Amino acid sequence: MSRLFLNPSLALIVVFLIAPLTASGADTKVFGVELRFPASESSPPEAPNTTSRDLVSLREAQDRLATLQAEKGPYHPDLSHMLLAEAERARSVGQSRQALEWYDWALHNIRVNNGLGDPAQLPVLEEIMALQRQMGDREALSGRIEYFYRIMGSGRRPYSPTRLEASLAYLRWHQELLMVESWQGESRRVLQLYEGGKLLQERVCTSEKWSREFCEAFTLAHLGTLYLIEHHLITDSVIDGPAEGINQPFVSPDMQPNPSEQRLNQLAKTAYSAGARLLKTNIKYVENKTTLELALADWYWFQGRRGQALDIYDRLRKGQPPMFSDPVPLPALPTLDRDPQLSERIQTVSAVFTVTDGGRVTDLDVELVDNEADASVIWVARSLRRLRFRPAFNDQGRIDQKVQLTLQAMR
Repeated sequence: MSRLFLNPSLALIVVFLIAPLTASGADTKVFGVELRFPASESSPPEAPNTTSRDLVSLREAQDRLATLQAEKGPYHPDLSHMLLAEAERARSVGQSRQALEWYDWALHNIRVNNGLGDPAQLPVLEEIMALQRQMGDREALSGRIEYFYRIMGSGRRPYSPTRLEASLAYLRWHQELLMVESWQGESRRVLQLYEGGKLLQERVCTSEKWSREFCEAFTLAHLGTLYLIEHHLITDSVIDGPAEGINQPFVSPDMQPNPSEQRLNQLAKTAYSAGARLLKTNIKYVENKTTLELALADWYWFQGRRGQALDIYDRLRKGQPPMFSDPVPLPALPTLDRDPQLSERIQTVSAVFTVTDGGRVTDLDVELVDNEADASVIWVARSLRRLRFRPAFNDQGRIDQKVQLTLQAMR
């Protein structure tokens, strides 16, 4: 992956390119980095069947395009209009690869005729990226996102709502990559995501023009990176005490940490204070403080600071009791989400368990919904047991609560 935020050749992606393809809004729950709920919202639609008539029609379209190219030349602007129409038709009948080929051709035509920075490319790139996501081509999709980001301004000022939404989606994309890819030898990349997100968050939250609308979102996005660092580097602690120690520190193959590995390991050791400081500092910049206050309580709880978390939970639930009626897996953040379409393997499982009043999973029973002969639920059970939940509350306080879910396990 190319350099994050610090390289002017980076690309910008608008938020609708990712969000519509996964479950959205407050209903989304991500269980760690391997499990996702609800499965029904994240399943891609079935591809339509291609009939023999469709295939004949596509061959005729190829002939028409070849004739127009021969008559008017390979870069005539009329080609792009026909290419886009035929690409959309190919996609509608389930011919994704043919559609992708024609969208690529149309994109090249637009760039030649209108220039490399022409905004007419954006809807074409949107269609290409949606197809690549649907096809599960993570590497190709990442390259397109980089290019899109560059067209849209590379996240540089002056800001606009579109550019800021794009930067949030770009953060989300690289967090998704770090949820699915190995971190071995990637300390510099992780650091660049952390430092680039921190810079964006600070600029937005201290801006009189943009802080009210965007400070909360950038704060939570940056917190997501800290959660990922926690997940990969910090040991799972019991909920009764703070997380301590490094579980999987970055170390070079020769066992001599390089500067970026040393910096990231140090960051992991101070992640708790960095997250708490981030949230407490930026609460003053947002109009509705409840979301960041709840995020702060969740961060305390996740880190084992039970007393500090309960002080905030107790205060917040007086005004919004339904928000605390069910246990919630942590982290509960909008940017941390995985698209099953980009997973190498998906298993649907049914899980029944109890979340204790301390936020831990007990009495766990996991079964496969689709009975694959070579499938295993052991790693799913292990992932669930590692989770920390915000516990459920009733009028008297914290309670144990039984949970039954259907989840998608992604590898």
